[in-house]
Amino acid sequence: MPTVRPSLSLSRVLKMGSGDFAALMAAIVVFLAAILPFTAGEAVPNSFSSFEWQPLSRSNFSSEIRAHPHVLLLVTVP
Repeated sequence: MPTVRPSLSLSRVLKMGSGDFAALMAAIVVFLAAILPFTAGEAVPNSFSSFEWQPLSRSNFSSEIRAHPHVLLLVTVP
């Protein structure tokens, strides 16, 4: 019969020793570094594309989200 490992919960993370927590953080960093090339942009750079801030308004908000669902939207209030 296969052994079922319990999922990693917040309570288990808080009870981890410093070595276990450091290993978990290192694994997360390695995972994020591994997926970065796939999320950073095109494989072949396009000379016409530019990365710049574009203001969103009520008229273009939903169409921009539908056009670029992989973009993380950060909203700040002054």
